[in-house]
Amino acid sequence: MKQGDIEALHCHSCARTAAHRVAACDCFSWTEQSAAGAAIDFEVRHYMLVCQECHTAQLRSLRGAEQLFDELTERYFPPHPVRVFPTWANQLPPNMAVLLSETHAALANQQYWLVAMGARTLFDMFALKTIGDTGGFKEKLKRLVSETYLSEKDRNVIEAALEIGHGATHRNQLPSSLDCNRVLDITENLLQRLVNAVSAANIQEARALRKSDS
Repeated sequence: MKQGDIEALHCHSCARTAAHRVAACDCFSWTEQSAAGAAIDFEVRHYMLVCQECHTAQLRSLRGAEQLFDELTERYFPPHPVRVFPTWANQLPPNMAVLLSETHAALANQQYWLVAMGARTLFDMFALKTIGDTGGFKEKLKRLVSETYLSEKDRNVIEAALEIGHGATHRNQLPSSLDCNRVLDITENLLQRLVNAVSAANIQEARALRKSDS
């Protein structure tokens, strides 16, 4: 890749794949001695890429060592998303939509503690929205089940998922990328129920209006 080349990449501002031009590039290398005394040649390449639609920039960084038989490690700044952001999230209350977006960003940045804590906070927001401020975590789950927002099976799944957030917060247990994706699967399924409830209410309202007009 050289200056002036065009490549299709994810753009944060456009929120989709777009053509990017290599506006600048910089490469450098150095040699280090291994523990066995062998010389290892490292190389780093940096590319400034500019979106041809919105003209925002991002940095691609490649790093590797030929003697270690490693492929070049590729990183982007800001990081590319590693998980598709749900299309229905803009129908959530603004504070929940923002926190979900920031939790996705934390996952892309490999900040797994923040992901687990964000998911747990989103559960608290869901409970506050549906049943109000009512006790601790277990009491909230109990009320959500008794008021039929959740089934008993839902309760068991959510307890298992949010235990990861509890461990991150209180026992310094770093969750894995797989843990975080599983927790977000469950959390997003929970949040989507708020959106579905609003959609169902809108459908019923529209149906009632049609009947009154007929």
